[in-house]
Amino acid sequence: MKLDCRKKQKLFLWCVIAFVAVTIVPLLGISLYNHPSADDFAYAAETHMIWKSSRDLFLVIKQAILTSVSYWKRWQGLYTSAFLLALEPGIFGEQYYGITGFLTIGTVVFSNIMFCYSVLHKRLGVTKLIATTFGMLLSFLMLHWMPSTVEGLYWYNGAMNYTFFYGLLLILFCVILSICKKQSKKIRVLKCIFGILLAIALSGGNHVTAFTGILIVTTVLIVCVVLNKKEYIFSVGTVFAFECIGFLIN
Repeated sequence: MKLDCRKKQKLFLWCVIAFVAVTIVPLLGISLYNHPSADDFAYAAETHMIWKSSRDLFLVIKQAILTSVSYWKRWQGLYTSAFLLALEPGIFGEQYYGITGFLTIGTVVFSNIMFCYSVLHKRLGVTKLIATTFGMLLSFLMLHWMPSTVEGLYWYNGAMNYTFFYGLLLILFCVILSICKKQSKKIRVLKCIFGILLAIALSGGNHVTAFTGILIVTTVLIVCVVLNKKEYIFSVGTVFAFECIGFLIN
């Protein structure tokens, strides 16, 4: 009887996952008709010209860095964001701008599933299938009830500046949780380095997710101090320090 119930539960969960996946397909299809607009042209003008004249990807990336520095000096401090915006797919040909929807939708789905897997499966002990289903349901709600799918999914300049960094925020949270568990020193150091890179990248994006990232890491750090988890304090504290430095540069 219990085995039969488990089979029904698994079938139901797989049906939910399949349903959400099917509803995402039209969103991806619409992305194929996408075109750049507004700030897309301003941020990517220089990188587009470099690609058009040289077809050298290294020079394009170098120009994206220079674009980020230029905007940091004369406009705002979003150093990671400006770098990404200078690399919008349309610089390689307008037909590639449709990749935007795939990037943003993929970011939402991947980060939500990773978040649910980390919290529900790793911390609370539910099955991987249940955790994945919750991640898909979160993605369903976000993707289909977004105030503006144009700005949140299809407009590269807006979506990458907010939706993408939402994904980075969740991934950083998962990495911080992963650091705070028993493991070899080598693995913790590697996770700490990855967390530092994520923290620096997140702090160079929009101010909302950047500051939220600081609040999350601060909370975890306080918990580690209160529980006297000395082996975790240094790793989490190091990520916190780099995140604050990145935010101040921003």
